[in-house]
Amino acid sequence: MSENNRKEQNLKARRRRRKRDRDNNSKPAVAAAVICAIAVLLIGRLFSLQVIHGREYLTEFQDSIQRKITEPGAISMTATEICSPIMRRSGISSCGMRPARTRTAMRS
Repeated sequence: MSENNRKEQNLKARRRRRKRDRDNNSKPAVAAAVICAIAVLLIGRLFSLQVIHGREYLTEFQDSIQRKITEPGAISMTATEICSPIMRRSGISSCGMRPARTRTAMRS
């Protein structure tokens, strides 16, 4: 009887080890699935922000950084609208006063 008991205990121990080994083998697969799911969500969100709603966000940002200049009795204009006639006359590319054309230095 003790021999049968021992065989039964060994069989149960082997079954427990197999179950434990199966459980440990599935952990990397679960981790990989979670990482893939997170990557898909991030890529979807980036696509949504850049491709689908990119132009809306750009115009909202540009509107938020432009300063409106108003004078009593004058039409409301942005700084770019005020600078553009001056820039066209003097050949300046932006209100940052950078020249539109590059000049070469004289050779000696």
